[in-house]
Amino acid sequence: MKNKSEVAKIFFKFKIMVENQIGCKLKMIRSDNGTKYNSEKFQKICQEVGVPHQLSNVYTPQQNGTATKVAEGKTPFEAWYGFKPSVSHLRVFGCTCFICVPGEKRNKLDNISQPRNFVGYSSVKKCHRIYNPFSKKMIISRNEDIREQWGLKLDLQTTGDQTENEVVDDHPVRGTRLITEVYQRCNLAKLKPVTFKEATQ
Repeated sequence: MKNKSEVAKIFFKFKIMVENQIGCKLKMIRSDNGTKYNSEKFQKICQEVGVPHQLSNVYTPQQNGTATKVAEGKTPFEAWYGFKPSVSHLRVFGCTCFICVPGEKRNKLDNISQPRNFVGYSSVKKCHRIYNPFSKKMIISRNEDIREQWGLKLDLQTTGDQTENEVVDDHPVRGTRLITEVYQRCNLAKLKPVTFKEATQ
C-alpha cells in the first residue's frame, strides 16, 4: 500500500477473502481514529456491504485489548488457521542448488543440471524462486537438488553451462592415421600386369 487512500479498496478485498476462506460473515469493524478509516470512501464501502464501523476513543488503548488477547502468544498464521505452521519445507536462503535442465533445452553432451542459488518461494506457484548469478535473472523451478550445507559457493568466473575445461590430447591415439594418409591410400589402385614387360618392371 503506497497511499492511505488505498485502504478502502484493500479492505474490500480483505473482506471477500475472509468470508471465502473461513466461511463466516464480517459483522463489525473497529479501528482507531486515523484519517484513512474516516474517509468518505471507506465509510461508503462499509455502508454498502452492511458492516458497522466503530471508532475507539482517543488515548484509550484498553479498547484494543480484545484483539490482542485473542492472538496473545500466537503467530498470525496460528491465530488465523488454528494450528501451528509446518517449517519442514523451509530451506537456507542463498544456498547452492542444482536445477534440472530439460532435455529440450540441452544438447547430448551438455550438463544435466546447472548450479544456481535458492532465494525463496513463489507466491503464485507451488515452486521455488531460483537466482541465476551468471545471467542475473530470477527463475521459478520445482526440479532442483538443494544443498543447504554448501552455502553460497558458486564461482562466477565459470560459465553457467560448462563449468569444466575440455581436455584436449595433442598426441594422436596409437593405431590412428592422419587424414592425409587416408586420402593417399584411397588414391592408389592395384592392377594386375597384362604383358610380360609390365610384370618385370
